[in-house]
Amino acid sequence: MDLLQLRYFCDAAESENFSHTAARYMVPPSGISGTVKRLEGELGTPLFDRRANRITLNAQGRKFYARVRPALSMIDDACLEMRDASERTDGEIRILVSSNRRIVAEAVDRFRREHPRVSFIISHTQPEERGDFELIITDDPSLFPEYTATPLIEEKLLLALQGGSKEAEAELSREELSRMGFVCMGEGSSLGRAFDSICRTLGISPEIVVRVDDPYYLRRCVSLGLGAAVVPEFSFLGQLDGIVTRELGDFRRTTYVLERSGRYGTVAVQDFVALLTDICRDQLSSSGGPGIGATGRLG
Repeated sequence: MDLLQLRYFCDAAESENFSHTAARYMVPPSGISGTVKRLEGELGTPLFDRRANRITLNAQGRKFYARVRPALSMIDDACLEMRDASERTDGEIRILVSSNRRIVAEAVDRFRREHPRVSFIISHTQPEERGDFELIITDDPSLFPEYTATPLIEEKLLLALQGGSKEAEAELSREELSRMGFVCMGEGSSLGRAFDSICRTLGISPEIVVRVDDPYYLRRCVSLGLGAAVVPEFSFLGQLDGIVTRELGDFRRTTYVLERSGRYGTVAVQDFVALLTDICRDQLSSSGGPGIGATGRLG
């Protein structure tokens, strides 16, 4: 029995798919299947139930996984700690970013200039089969109970409108908002959830003209006059050409940085979190106005 066998097993146990594990480790699926079979032979018990082209972790497999996964994590943490002891800031930081993409991108840019040996893997949607990230940036930490959350930044949520449009200049009532067309992010996204929550609070049933899955296209649709949108105050700073914003009321979003509970955080991860926190603090201290391009409040 060796470490690679155990890594293959744990990955397959999490995805319940040998092909996914094979793709991750860049080996043929038959290699994963054969390795797991040899492991089962050594243990004297099957770990998966196999039916046609599907595998399912069985009761023995769940017991074995519960013991092996923490052991592998401890070994990985020990290796990371020894590497940090060499006083080299290098390695890889995996981040899931579901809110404040611009601020995270700015932090990555600044961090890479100081630490060129550190690389980043950034995802904006969580893979179904795994969530193995050093850091998660989100406004809903309850989705990740295995992580420890620290508040990062609180910002207003504003109504974005095409500059020069009649809606941008007029006082808007709730009835007028109900008749407006809106551009919004997907229902499972941070801004999608915020938009739905604001509509419920205001008691409006808006017409959704366009749903997008990228903040760039949301801004572009608003600037073209396709509809209004709810946008965060700081995350979109400097990216609202042709757009003005209005305050809807005291609607706010808090973004958190999440770190893996009970796991070793490398020097690179700790330094990156410190830089990200500094950028957010500077953003807050330099604001001081009613919000980016804000022209007024909801009537």
